[in-house]
Amino acid sequence: MKNKIFQFIWSIVKALIKKRPFNQRDFFDSYGPMFVAQDKLARIFDKNYLALLGDSEIEGMADREYMASFDMVVANYGKGGSKPYHIIQFLLQNKYGKKLYKSLKNRMVIISNGGNSMWANETLNIKEELSVIRHLLPLSIMVTLPPVHADWLDALDDGTIYDKTAEEYNNMVDEINGYIWDLWGIWVIDINTILTNPEEQKAFWFALKDPVHYSDFSEMVFRKLGEAIIKFIRKVRK
Repeated sequence: MKNKIFQFIWSIVKALIKKRPFNQRDFFDSYGPMFVAQDKLARIFDKNYLALLGDSEIEGMADREYMASFDMVVANYGKGGSKPYHIIQFLLQNKYGKKLYKSLKNRMVIISNGGNSMWANETLNIKEELSVIRHLLPLSIMVTLPPVHADWLDALDDGTIYDKTAEEYNNMVDEINGYIWDLWGIWVIDINTILTNPEEQKAFWFALKDPVHYSDFSEMVFRKLGEAIIKFIRKVRK
């Protein structure tokens, strides 16, 4: 009930906050004031609230109805298109990000990020970038990249962003997920395995709403897994 009230009030406050102009050099900056306001409000309802941080997979869950379905107070810090180095830059260099980092650094945070580095062919330093995030947010739980409809992406190949074969896309997902397992160990939500058809070794047809983004079903799975692991950790730590 507490989260439902929080989400209702936040939906009103959010509508009143003017979003800053997009700044390509500081990717999260336009969302900075909104994130800081959300953090302050969430802490009023629960000082130990759960935070979601990441790219479009997280931002896509930011609607009030979905967020209110959690049975704990949850804040959404998702920004579509973001990459790991954008998160690092925001938390360490942006004036709003620094304020948010003070709240997140000792908080349980579920993170989903890394896929955009793959689309942009910027994976050379991704393990190091993920390692920095792991260090900055020691209580974080990382979500594996979901399987993608690689055959769809292969069909969309236009020589620009979609410029790889289906096998290459699958291999890159596996590579980044390998880094995630190496860095987070047991603190991983392995949504990739759940959404992968073991017989065909590709995403179940109902797992994604487009070639790369969660379907409503997968968002429900994400919520259930996230709630379960957070409840378990909180119980163990009591």
